[in-house]
Amino acid sequence: MNKYGVFLLVALLIMQPAFAMTNSSAQDMINYQKELKENLARQINQTKAEMQKILDQINQTKAEVEKQKQLIESQKALKKQLEEQRQKELMLKLQASIETQKEDINRSLSELKIKQNEIYESYLKTKIAAVSLAVANQSLNEIPENISMMASEINVSLDGTFESEKNIAQRNFIVRAVLGGDKQSASQIEEAVAKNNERISAIEKALQNTSYNEAIKALLETQLKILKDEQERLLKLAEEEKKSQGLIGWLWK
Repeated sequence: MNKYGVFLLVALLIMQPAFAMTNSSAQDMINYQKELKENLARQINQTKAEMQKILDQINQTKAEVEKQKQLIESQKALKKQLEEQRQKELMLKLQASIETQKEDINRSLSELKIKQNEIYESYLKTKIAAVSLAVANQSLNEIPENISMMASEINVSLDGTFESEKNIAQRNFIVRAVLGGDKQSASQIEEAVAKNNERISAIEKALQNTSYNEAIKALLETQLKILKDEQERLLKLAEEEKKSQGLIGWLWK
């Protein structure tokens, strides 16, 4: 063995521990990277599990919200159905009340043996409308008190306008030709009409604030229209009566 061979052998003996150390570090690095990958995989799986849990909770919440919505809709539908049934029952009670009042008034007036003519027919129709509104609170518990009160006042006033209209209709032909129309009765009618128009307006406003369905409101408004039309007719009658001057009124012009 020459000197170069001895030198190479010595060098290999010196470097062998270094090679051994290098191989050990490489294995450690491999083990470390493997551990990192395993830890990362565990974290990813854990995150996935937590996200799935959150998604499950969200879905459960959505299901509960949808269930609550369906329950609310069901309650609304039931409430609407009950309200419609209640309104229907109120309508039937109101219609029955109107028919009862009509029969009672017809019976009462027939006992008085009032001559049935156009004046009587108009008075009867208006009387029924006024009384029907006045007693509506017996059928409709929620009706404003002022509706019944105002209708009762109109009902009372109808007796006065009926008598005034009869006086005008029965005025003697000669008296009318000489003195003209019955201005006192005409003025009484005008005064009653002015007050009744105020009452009718108050009733209209009160009806607008009620929660009744359209059918009930329409029935009440039909009675109210009868009252309004009668006031217009009476006012026109009073105005025409005042225009009737007679001979003396003509001479004093």
